[in-house]
This record gives sequence, C-alpha cells and structure tokens, in this order.
Amino acid sequence: MKQKLFLFFLVLFANYVFSQDIYELKFAKMKKLHLATVPFNNIEVIDTRYDTTTVYTNEDGRYPRVYCKFLPSTAIVFQRSLLDLIAPLNKTEGTLLINIKQFRIPNNQYIKRRGGRHKFYLHKIRNRLLLIADLYRKTGYNKYRKIASLEKEEIMLGIDFKNPTTLNDLIKAAAVQQDRSKDSDTSEISLEQVAASTAKEWSSYPVMHKTSYQTGIYITFDDFKNDISTSIPFNLTSRNDSIYTFNFSDSIKTSMRLLPYVVSDRGYLFIQLSRDKYLKLEKKEQTFYFIIPGSLSNMCDLLSIESINSVHSGYSGSSGNLFLDLLAITVAGVTDEISKSARVKKIKQHQESEKYRQVAIDMCSGDFIF
Repeated sequence: MKQKLFLFFLVLFANYVFSQDIYELKFAKMKKLHLATVPFNNIEVIDTRYDTTTVYTNEDGRYPRVYCKFLPSTAIVFQRSLLDLIAPLNKTEGTLLINIKQFRIPNNQYIKRRGGRHKFYLHKIRNRLLLIADLYRKTGYNKYRKIASLEKEEIMLGIDFKNPTTLNDLIKAAAVQQDRSKDSDTSEISLEQVAASTAKEWSSYPVMHKTSYQTGIYITFDDFKNDISTSIPFNLTSRNDSIYTFNFSDSIKTSMRLLPYVVSDRGYLFIQLSRDKYLKLEKKEQTFYFIIPGSLSNMCDLLSIESINSVHSGYSGSSGNLFLDLLAITVAGVTDEISKSARVKKIKQHQESEKYRQVAIDMCSGDFIF
C-alpha cells in the first residue's frame, strides 16, 4: 500500500522565556497525517548530539548570547509531538526508537564536493538545517534493531521557502521500514549501545586513527574526517600569538584558489579560522579542538562579524517560516541605519572577550561548537 504523509512539520515559533539568553522553540499545531495505520504505538527518542543544548545560536554580536532550544529537552519535545501526531491513527503494537545524531542550524559555513574531485559548493552561514537520525524497532526488553537512517538538509531559499519536509521524511522512513516483513539488518543492540553509537562512529573515522599526518591539504571537512589529503606546494608561516598564515607557493595566486579546511604540516594539523588565518588543531577523545588566541576576538564575535559582512545578513520581518524568523529575532534590536562597519566596531569592544575561545569540531558536520 502506498503510504503518504502530510506533516505540518516544524512550523515552530520562538517564544521568549525565562531569561534574556533563551528562546524556547515549540511545535505549532500539526495537521492530520493522511496515513491509514502506523506499525508502532509508542515512540522513544534519545538525543546523542555533541551539543544537546541548542538548535540555533544567535550570532549578531550582542550579549548575552541567545540560545534557541527546546524545553525541557529536544528529545522530550520530539517524543511528545510525535506521539500527539500519531494519536488519532490506527496503530499496531510496537515501539519506534529515534536516535537524533544531529539537529541544528550550524554555526559556520563549510565546503562540500559536488560531482567531482575539483567541483565544490559553499554552504552559506546560517542557511540550512541539518538532521541526521537513526531509527530502530524495539524487538524485546532492551533490544533494538536498526531499520533506517536519515540524513537531510533543509536549505533556506528566502521568504518563499515555507514547506520544509525534514520530519515528514523521518516519519515516512520509520513507517515504511517498520511495515516491511524483513529488516535489512537483523542484529540487535541495547539502548546503551544505541546511545554510544554516535561517539563510536566518530572514533571510526580514518583521521581519528592517526597520530602523525603527512604534509598536504584537506580541502573539505569530509576530506579531513576521511583522511583524504592532497599534496600541493604551500607555505604555512607562523605569526605572533599562535596564528599561522597560509598561501599556495605555486604559480597560481592564492586569492584565486579555494583555501583548505585543514592543513597538515610537519606532522601537525591546522584549521582555517578566517580567510588565510589558521590555528593548530589538537585531538581530544572523539574530536578535535582549537583555542582562539587573545589577540583575536572570540569565536562568537568572529562568526558574528562574518555574519554581518555576509550578503545574507540584515533580514527582518516575519515570513511564517521558522528558520527565517529565527534569524529575524536575532537582529530585532538593530536598525537598518547602523552600518556594518559600526556594528563590527561595536563587537570588537565587547567586555566578554575571554569567553568562547575553546572550540570543538562536530565530527558529524564539521560545525564549530563553542
């Protein structure tokens, strides 16, 4: 039977609550699912993201930082909303477990390959929502069998982008896969193993197995985590305060080239902070981290400056769309008459410059977590 879902997904709205640095995200009323039956009557949700606290973080240079989050937690709100969604439907006995491995609007832009080794595209700052989840069927007491995985990006295309389908696809994958008579994966694992699966996956990336690195460049984050380096002549010059300047040393001008996500030089790794400026990377448990030196603004301010200078900054108004409206609330107190240079200057005068200087890499997406 062809199953079709119409989920009025994530018409979320931001509700200002409790303190000046938190916006509570809520699900709006969802439309009825046009589905005859679902093969589960219970839904469990766990959240194994590296950063389980937020979905979106304000980057407009104002303090305190504004965190957009679900309360009391992402897992609880997802579970309640999805159970409400299937409540009016016919259901068969069964439990669906959803492991949220990624659900956020990333802090920084990144580069991905498209169609070939030398073709790339750039994800602009704050213009996408990323969802990565694993779905399991409960087969017994503390036993779960994986039935599907979903990786989905929703790109904000402007004020006409009003119908995101991320959770539509998530629920559809669960319904279709659970309704099949045979699962592709028959192995069973415990809830504790499901909860540890994200960290285990990060530990399995090829770059995590190395203690020394061959000189070369990693053009994209995916290249980096999969340890796919490119050998090409370059110079990495040490400056004051642990900052390094990168440039290609062949005949093609560096300004005409795509600068790498990570550089390996003399056995060490260095990550791009801004343009040709790089900082040394250190490995810690299942990820890497770097420290912003005191001569620079902190990570929050650096990304705010980049966002202000971006062509995507300055949106205001209400579109009826979560993602655009989240951007709008972060600039609500800044008038259009204030110039970009004045806003940047104000950011650089912050008194909280010592915060947000240790930055970890989300090894699922390459995002900067601070």
